[in-house]
Amino acid sequence: MQAGTPGYMAPEYAYDAKLTLSSDVFSFGVVLLELLTAKRAILKLGKDDTILLFSWVRQNPLVSTLDPHLQVFVMPEEQPAVVDLLNLAVQCTDERISRRPSMADIARAIEAISARSAHR
Repeated sequence: MQAGTPGYMAPEYAYDAKLTLSSDVFSFGVVLLELLTAKRAILKLGKDDTILLFSWVRQNPLVSTLDPHLQVFVMPEEQPAVVDLLNLAVQCTDERISRRPSMADIARAIEAISARSAHR
């Protein structure tokens, strides 16, 4: 029997009960998307209409999905780092397991984003 929280479960686990390290990467990506968009993992679009956050982000221009507070409070020179983090979250939530980065790759990417941001 599967256990997990809807909205955070990787597709391979939700549909096939296949649990891998990439499933954790997917869930991490959803949490990162929540932080950057200020939206929940499952969005209510209407009374009976919902969409998964990772799908919603893909259906909209990427920058428009950012939390408006981030756009106001983040310095202009920090904007590229925020967009880089958003792109990383999108990579983490790729429906294809083979396209998701490893957690080691994610850590290196975050370090690189941070270093680039510090030099601006």
